[in-house]
Amino acid sequence: HQSRQRLCSRRSLFKMGELEGCAKCIKWLHFAFNVIFWLIGVTVLALGIWLYVEFGGFLDDLAGVSWLNAPIILIVVGCIITLLGFLGCCGAVTENKHCLYAFGSLLIIVLALEIAGGAVGYAKRGELDDELP
Repeated sequence: HQSRQRLCSRRSLFKMGELEGCAKCIKWLHFAFNVIFWLIGVTVLALGIWLYVEFGGFLDDLAGVSWLNAPIILIVVGCIITLLGFLGCCGAVTENKHCLYAFGSLLIIVLALEIAGGAVGYAKRGELDDELP
């Protein structure tokens, strides 16, 4: 009877958000890695903005397509990485399941986009060979 009460009390503690032992360590590791991820996102975003301000007109002429140049791509990727890092940090610290669900969903979307980009790059590798000097 006592072991059943201890088991029930452990379950209720876990549901209330008080993590113990290894779970607490994983929570803080998740937070630390997402802080690093967020800082990388802010850096990529700042680099994209700087490149756009300094070389925006030149890169537009070089690419031939106004939206398809390095600064714009860096700004979009930086925003996505920053958002992912922020959601991961907030979800880990507050143990908010909605933040963690949004974080996980965005990670799945990013993975799908990476797979799609790799497939398109592989399919158009001949065209890229012709374009590159």
